[in-house]
Amino acid sequence: MAYSVEEIKESIAYCGLVCKLCNAGKSGECKGCKEKCDGCSIKECAKTRGINGCWECRSFPCEEKAFKNKRNRVFIQCAKDEGLHSLATYLKKNYEDGVQYHKIDGSPGDYDVLDSESEILKLLKKRNNPFEKCPVYETDNL
Repeated sequence: MAYSVEEIKESIAYCGLVCKLCNAGKSGECKGCKEKCDGCSIKECAKTRGINGCWECRSFPCEEKAFKNKRNRVFIQCAKDEGLHSLATYLKKNYEDGVQYHKIDGSPGDYDVLDSESEILKLLKKRNNPFEKCPVYETDNL
């Protein structure tokens, strides 16, 4: 399914999760963040501060459990540095190129299996993307 940059942008949760690209959202397991989810401390914090997400918060990164996830920290920092539209644009391009937010079977996605925030940022921005092309030795033998 193809998503527009605006659809992806609107689905980015306060904490940096991307509901449009998440299998739990597609399957109906997750209600989504901004409209329907109750009891989220990050959502309550953002609403109390009058901000649209943690990318607008001076206290980011804080001690919230969601920020133990490297992917969430990278996505929020990208939105903070470059804007939410840029983050959504990167995510759309990667999605179209086959970079998986989550695997269909529910296992960790391509962003989650990387070891460092810098590797996640490189994949997000498609710098040194291991999924972009086959190495020369593989294509020479086809």
